Amino acid sequence: MYTERQPVGCVTSTSTTTGTGTALAPSPVRRISATAPTRPAQAAELRHLVAAQLAVWGMTGTDHDAVLLVTGELLANAVQHGRSSMTLTLALHPQLLHVSVADHGPERHPRDLGAGPAPDPDEHGRGLAIVSALAAWVEVVHEDTGRLVWAAIGLTQG
Repeated sequence: MYTERQPVGCVTSTSTTTGTGTALAPSPVRRISATAPTRPAQAAELRHLVAAQLAVWGMTGTDHDAVLLVTGELLANAVQHGRSSMTLTLALHPQLLHVSVADHGPERHPRDLGAGPAPDPDEHGRGLAIVSALAAWVEVVHEDTGRLVWAAIGLTQG
């Protein structure tokens, strides 16, 4: 196993390469994880980190675009709904990539908190629908400390 830890601005990332696992739960071939505050600038840094990592992994075309779009939507949700930090993880398996974003903050709805008028439906509210359209499956886990959203994206490149 190879693990590398490096700070990127306010983003801390970890990269791991493994080759073990079982038939029922194979280990990812490659994994990267990064944690940052739930702010738009850090979400942008994480998107750039993902784009760079996909290039290292040789991912191009529609697979590349789908992963970036899913990642962007999940990070935007974490920035909008999270309170303190978010952790992004990419796990590359043969013909499948898991993208997960955990935000650490309470369950809340901005309109319920008096945060202003309801968002324009033309501008907001379709993130998870977009993610669901691009992913083989999506799961959202709500906990007292925040939520974890992950998506599995089927890859067309071998």
